[in-house]
Amino acid sequence: MARIALAWEIGGGLGHVSRLLVVAKRFRELGHECIFVFSDIEIAGALVQAEGFEVLPAPKASYWLQTNATGRLGSHGDILAHLGYSVEFRLGPILTAWKSILRQINPDIVILDYAPTARLAVGVKLPTVVIGDGFTIPPAVDGRFPRFRNVPPIIDEAAMLKVIANVQSDTNEWCPKFLPELFTGDKVFVATLPQLDCFSEQRDITASGPLVLPPPLANGIPKQKFFAYLAADKKGLPQLIEALHHSDLNGGVFLRNLKSNTSNPLQKNGLIIFKDAQDMSEMANDAAVIIHHGGIGTCVTALGLGRPQIILPLHLEQRMNAESLKRTGAAVILSGWQKLSPDQIIQAIKAAIEDAPLRNRARQVAQGIAVNRHASLDYIICECQKLL
Repeated sequence: MARIALAWEIGGGLGHVSRLLVVAKRFRELGHECIFVFSDIEIAGALVQAEGFEVLPAPKASYWLQTNATGRLGSHGDILAHLGYSVEFRLGPILTAWKSILRQINPDIVILDYAPTARLAVGVKLPTVVIGDGFTIPPAVDGRFPRFRNVPPIIDEAAMLKVIANVQSDTNEWCPKFLPELFTGDKVFVATLPQLDCFSEQRDITASGPLVLPPPLANGIPKQKFFAYLAADKKGLPQLIEALHHSDLNGGVFLRNLKSNTSNPLQKNGLIIFKDAQDMSEMANDAAVIIHHGGIGTCVTALGLGRPQIILPLHLEQRMNAESLKRTGAAVILSGWQKLSPDQIIQAIKAAIEDAPLRNRARQVAQGIAVNRHASLDYIICECQKLL
């Protein structure tokens, strides 16, 4: 029996831990011990604990550094700068904490999802596998990160490499030659649909496909106008939900982080609000369009179902997922939606519902996915076992 450490460091939501959980369940079936390490104990940790796995708290870096003059991130280099890679006194303690955690676990292999400092802590001491989606595994372009936007970098990548070298000098441990190496390992798996790999044209490997099978094409005649999966605690959402209440659109909404004393659905004027997550396949059969923020898991599910998507992105990764979706022709992006009035968003939803070319294109994309519909989990597990 092997002991496996599964770590996640950057990003929010449940997408990262959900990927790792799928992998851990399969390894447990094979008789291996899996221990999770990440900082979100209250939400993601509770999910993993409910599945019977041990969870250890990871060091949480505070986002402290000022952005460039534009206030916009230009690459993963800027993300690392925010995490403290620009100065030794920030990176050093976080890195030391990761090393301590790994010594305590004493794993035979480490599986990482968007965890560059954990990767630096592992170095070359242990077999390392990196799993993620297109955004979380940035390729190297001439040894540097690809740019999201044409804005000046916060800190030059060469300067951050010197910080790493200085922090690692006392222990004479592994230092990457290029920063993108912090997102690689002995095995690397872009575990998503190729259509959703935002760096597909810049990397030399092809996406291996999602860990689990995408759902089959939804064939039901929609009885409702929409189903939405949204974050209840984000700016503009309460006003949008109220506008949906008063619109002539019927549908359902799952609001993540909804603060309510009841787990029962709330219903008003044809709008059903769910506190608990719903079966997306079932919801899609009854909905003409799916509205969400652009999380990779929801993107994959909705693409497989063949329903048009309306994306209300909240952050950079979701915007890049949305751009990949837009290239398929199966989605509408409402960039800057928080600056729109609720009525403007309602009108955009209605337009998408009535958009026959959008509806047809979503079904065509789903039919294409169905031809090569496969899951990558078995392949990834097999490759990991070769390292044990």
